[in-house]
Amino acid sequence: MVDPRTRIELEAVAGMIEQLDYYQVLRVPPHSDRRTLEKGFVTESRKFHPDRFHALGDRELQANATQIFRRVSEAWSVLKDPQLRAAYDRRRSSGQTAGRITKADLQQESQQQAGGPEARTAQGRRYIDTAAQAVRKGDLRGAIMQAQFAAMAEPTNEGIKTWIETLKSKAQGG
Repeated sequence: MVDPRTRIELEAVAGMIEQLDYYQVLRVPPHSDRRTLEKGFVTESRKFHPDRFHALGDRELQANATQIFRRVSEAWSVLKDPQLRAAYDRRRSSGQTAGRITKADLQQESQQQAGGPEARTAQGRRYIDTAAQAVRKGDLRGAIMQAQFAAMAEPTNEGIKTWIETLKSKAQGG
């Protein structure tokens, strides 16, 4: 049996979770350092982890907890990444509805700023992100290597192949 206050909180939070910005989801101030963000994530993920409610057999309660937990996890994954957090903060400060900003949008924006192509898989995105970071640091050899890993993860992605050629040309002074 779940405490009635917990049930009410779950229902209320689930009803508004998509409208909350990531800082509100983690219940931390917008200018929090990484340690504070992590503490907010740990606190909220423990509170709303679906496994806490699994044994109760209440499908609605489980669905609400899962919805909240996914949003808490997404908030943490964006805010712990300096590039994604910067992109998120730019959009948030420009007045874009915070609940409508998605991690995928932020990753794509981050890649475009670094000149990277769009990836289709999580593994490809990781390699592209790492390559884009190398480009920003001026490490073209490292960027080419990571982009080649992305191409192996996504062999049919022509954007990655084109980007590799562009990086190689830049590395050769072209």
